[in-house]
Order: sequence, then structure tokens, then C-alpha cells
Amino acid sequence: MPAPAAPPPRARRRSSVVKRSQATLGGFILWAAFVVVWLFFFAVGYGIFENIAVALSSFIIIAGFIAVMWTGGAMGPSGMENRARISILSTVFLIAFVILWLPFYAESFNVNKNAAVMLTSLLVFIGVNGAAWIGIAPEEARKEMGKRPFAGGVVFVLWLIFADYWFWFQADIYLWEYNIAILLLSVIVLGALEVGVFYSVTKRTGGEIKGVGLLFGWLIVLFVWFYFFAVPFNVYQNFAIVFVTFMIFAAIAALWGGRQWREIESLDWDD
Repeated sequence: MPAPAAPPPRARRRSSVVKRSQATLGGFILWAAFVVVWLFFFAVGYGIFENIAVALSSFIIIAGFIAVMWTGGAMGPSGMENRARISILSTVFLIAFVILWLPFYAESFNVNKNAAVMLTSLLVFIGVNGAAWIGIAPEEARKEMGKRPFAGGVVFVLWLIFADYWFWFQADIYLWEYNIAILLLSVIVLGALEVGVFYSVTKRTGGEIKGVGLLFGWLIVLFVWFYFFAVPFNVYQNFAIVFVTFMIFAAIAALWGGRQWREIESLDWDD
């Protein structure tokens, strides 16, 4: 007796969509059931923000798994689907962790240590996604960039580790103004190293160098302010200085950009 013929591709796709749709509905029903059980049996022991966090984070997690289930089809090179799924799940768990941390645990730590926890979670997120997506670039792009993306990533991870260490172990010793100054200085060093790593491959024009230079100039001004002058002033006054310096550098950038645009418009395009 001959074996039954396999269903055509269109029928298989339709069947897959139906099953995924049913699973999606089931996932949201499961979430709704969890929320009902939580509210009925456990919610009374927590405040409004904790209960909102539980409901919201559980919804995000369920939605993330549903998104993973729907991830598929033609997504480029081999392994792209699994990489996309890893990115979705890592993003979902990062968001859920932050949502749960803030109302449940943040009050047990000061601002500096909470910043360290957030940086640690970001470091884990970058590590997971970096490991998932490394080597996905086309062969020509990898040859052109060489080891620069890896070096740039290492520099950024080292900066995150330094910032994490500083906020957890050192920041409590200093005033918040000095901590901001140290953070700004570390960002300046990070930016300088990243520019050095990628400069030769990006072949920046002089204009682009000036734009980066303006950003560095603003960060340096802020570092000098917070390290040497910010302490006698309150938070609002320091914010006013940040805003004023930003407006000044933005105005300089706008004037320079307008000049560059006028030079471009003055070119003889007919030739």
C-alpha cells in the first residue's frame, strides 16, 4: 500500500500558522491565569508598584516567548533565527529584571549600588548578544574591519566593568559631583580609544572629526565643572550648567553645520 502523499508546502505553512496562533492565545490565557492567581493569593502582601511589576514583567516574558515562537522563515544566513531568538529572550529578561528589581530590591541599596547592578545586567546582556552575533558579518566586511570590532567591543566591556566596580566599591566614598566627574572622564577615555580603534577604517572627513571634537569638548567642559566647581551648587543649578553648556555647543555645531551645507550648495554641480 503506497504511503500517503505529504501535504503541499502551502498547507504545511497554514498548519504551522494555525498552531502558532493557538499557542499565542494559550500563552496569553496562561498569563491572565497567573495574574488572577497572583492577585487573589499573593498581591495583598505587596504594594501597588510591586504588583504592577509582577504583572508587567510576566506579560513581557510571555510575549517574549511568543515572539521567539514566531521567529522563523527566511532570515538570512544559517543560524540567524537562533541568534534572533537569543536576542529576543535576553532583551525580555533584561527588561523584566529591571522592572522587578526597582520596586522589590532597589530600596535596599543606595543609588550607586543600584547603578552597579544595572551596569552588571547590561554587561551580561552585551556578553550574551556579543557571543551570539559574533562572526555574522560577511567575509568581505570581516576582512576590511579585521580585529577592530572585537577590539572596540573589548574596550566597551572593560569600560562597563570599570564603571560597575566604581559604583559598587568606590562611589560611596565621594560626593555625587565627583562621581559624575569620574564617569565623564571614563567616557572621554572610552570615546578616545574607540575613535582610535575605528579611525583608519572609517576614514573620517575633517568635518566628522570636528563633530566628534565638539562632543569631546562638551564632555571635557562638564568634567572640569563637576570636578572643580560643582560642589557649592545644588542639583538644579548644576543641571542648569549642563543645559547651558549643551545649548552653547549645540549652537556651535549648528553654525558649523550650516556653513558646511552652504559650501556644498555653492559647488558647481553641472560640472
